[in-house]
Amino acid sequence: MQANGIASCKFDINLSQPIEGKQDAMNILTDAGFTLIPLAILNARFDDFFFLAGLVCSSYVTVSMGTHYRAPWFPLGREDIPFVDEGNRMTCRVTLLILAVVAMGGSWMVEQPRSSLLTWHPRIRLLWRLLPEDYERQLVALKKGLSEQINNKLKKTSAKSKAQPKASAPAKPRPPQSQVEKADKHPRSPPKVDQASPNPGASKRVKGKQPNPDMAQQLDDLREANQKMMDELAQLKQEQAKKPTKNSYETPPPKVRGPTPNAKASGSSAPSASQPRALANPQGAAPAAASEAPSTEGARLARLRRMCEMKPSGKCHVTPEIHERWKKANHTERLKLADELEAANWAKDMFITRVTKSVIKTNKQSRKKRRGWYTKEAMAKDLGWSSSYIRCVVEFCEKPANALTHTKKDKYNKKLLKYKVEIEDGESELSEDEENHIHQDTEAICIFSVLPLQHVQVSDMSDSGCPRFLPSLSALFASGG
Repeated sequence: MQANGIASCKFDINLSQPIEGKQDAMNILTDAGFTLIPLAILNARFDDFFFLAGLVCSSYVTVSMGTHYRAPWFPLGREDIPFVDEGNRMTCRVTLLILAVVAMGGSWMVEQPRSSLLTWHPRIRLLWRLLPEDYERQLVALKKGLSEQINNKLKKTSAKSKAQPKASAPAKPRPPQSQVEKADKHPRSPPKVDQASPNPGASKRVKGKQPNPDMAQQLDDLREANQKMMDELAQLKQEQAKKPTKNSYETPPPKVRGPTPNAKASGSSAPSASQPRALANPQGAAPAAASEAPSTEGARLARLRRMCEMKPSGKCHVTPEIHERWKKANHTERLKLADELEAANWAKDMFITRVTKSVIKTNKQSRKKRRGWYTKEAMAKDLGWSSSYIRCVVEFCEKPANALTHTKKDKYNKKLLKYKVEIEDGESELSEDEENHIHQDTEAICIFSVLPLQHVQVSDMSDSGCPRFLPSLSALFASGG
């Protein structure tokens, strides 16, 4: 364009000169770059200029689909990748610049390869819906260069710049032809000038290309569509603000302290003072006692201690079994009891109802074993094994399935082979009593009512503190059940 004498302005990131403490004015993603480019568009000739945008196509070509994941059904791609996010922001800003070019009556084009997925971007689709019909037919990344309309525009602008003479001094404004004719006919009378016009020379413009009469309507439509889009974005932000974030949780319902409704019927204790307040609040608001629930681990253990310890007078709030369990429990077990108390809303009667005692005697037989690497001589000398037993051990270790894991060469003498063997130190039997506190829920009651106690095995405790009961099939078949 400059070679043809056309005034042009270029913003290219390759022309940037980084300055410490300053933003890059050649980068459209910076505030400085996005300020200078609109100023250049607004200072262009009205209805007589051309705008060419060359977007970075690395995040839009189909060759990189394995990285950016863009597709017609997923046009934004993976926004967590930096260059994909930069491509989306650049597309949004170029769309705003194209709207400014259309408002100024200019022509525009976006350069992209044939396989680009830019046409599926939401902002480009919105741009096509907003533009009038004559701009809607201009596709992004034309397959065969510039269109005829843009070529004619460039030729016309180039011819005007060549035919325009270079004036050394500013020319004086000429009066309109109508005023000159009137002055010749009436030399003694001054020419009549329209009083409404402040500039007599501006009463009749020089003949040239007039602005499009429909441009005002187009600008109003663009402003209305822009305002509608801003309202939709504001509404969307409000909806997103109402939704909980990833690491936030809704406020749990307030916990009501005091005994259960059937506590009075069971005769365990009288209703507490918090019950009238709870009944007087039908909206379900938290009573005053709920605010006293401990929040730290130490406070929870202190509440459990006051509940389970024996007073100097010999009085205890819980049953003797629960008191003994709390007394013998370690820190982890006491935390589990505190969880049970918290699940009961810190109420004594509900806590006692949830927790019961079941003593199961189990006989455990433990066998200590150790493994080591020994040669044949070491087996006979250190372990005292016979030659026949050593032969059996060697045959087992040298099997193809065990050779890699049970044989190895000696570190200092590569000709010696060592074998991995197990040595039993002895047996010890012990009998101990284990206390397992279980929930008295419906499932446990049903199992105990159907199966005898010897047909039930208590397995490990579940996450909620309730044991899982597994019937012994061998015992059932043996008893004919």
